[in-house]
This record gives sequence, structure tokens and C-alpha cells, in this order.
Amino acid sequence: MEVVRLTNKKKVSRIDSVEFQLITLLFEQKIYLNQSDIMLLTLLGLWGSMDLTEFCEKAADKVYKDTESISARIQNVRNRLVVLERKELVVKELVNKKKKTIRLTNTLPVVTKGNVLLDFNFITLDSN
Repeated sequence: MEVVRLTNKKKVSRIDSVEFQLITLLFEQKIYLNQSDIMLLTLLGLWGSMDLTEFCEKAADKVYKDTESISARIQNVRNRLVVLERKELVVKELVNKKKKTIRLTNTLPVVTKGNVLLDFNFITLDSN
């Protein structure tokens, strides 16, 4: 029996680190999302819990740059957040009976502080 091991170490940026963590957690839970939804979750993970309107405005500039109308971009973010909320990946909470905040659900714990080093180990057993 032969054991084949592939290792790789890579220092990554904070945004790549959060995105990688989210993709891994979603993969483990067998939840498949499009790239813009993953980016919205990544931004929410980086920015933390915040006002819903503020998040939509900031995220629209980052995720939907190619859409001309700012209101269309903000509405796209809101629409995608509704989908993510239905999938129980984000939580909207009412604060002061007027403002809503948004955050990642507790099932998606991500580390956002400090330097990150990814250490990959892929091991296969070949039984010839």
C-alpha cells in the first residue's frame, strides 16, 4: 500500500481567509452558493454585525460594481440577503423597534483577526 501526501502552506489576506473558512463550512454542511452570495457572507464576516441599510449600501459597491443604478445594486443585495436568511446563514435582528442589524448565524463561526497561514494536507492511500 502506497501513501501519497500533498502538502501546501500559504499566507493569505484577511478577506481570502474569511472566504476560505466560509466555503469550507458551507461545504461541510453541503450548502452550495453562487459567488456573489459567498462574497456577501465574506463581507459580513469581515465587517461583523451592522446596520442592515449600511451593509447593503457598502456591499452593493463591492459586489455589484457593473450594475449602473445604485438603487438596483442595493436591492440586489437585499434580495440575496433574503435568500441567505431563508437558508439560515444570516440573522436579521430588530434594534430599537426601527433599525435592523444583520450578522452571520452562529453556525458560521469565522476567525477575522490576526495573520492566517493555511496549511493543506491531502493524503491518499493507493492499494496496488
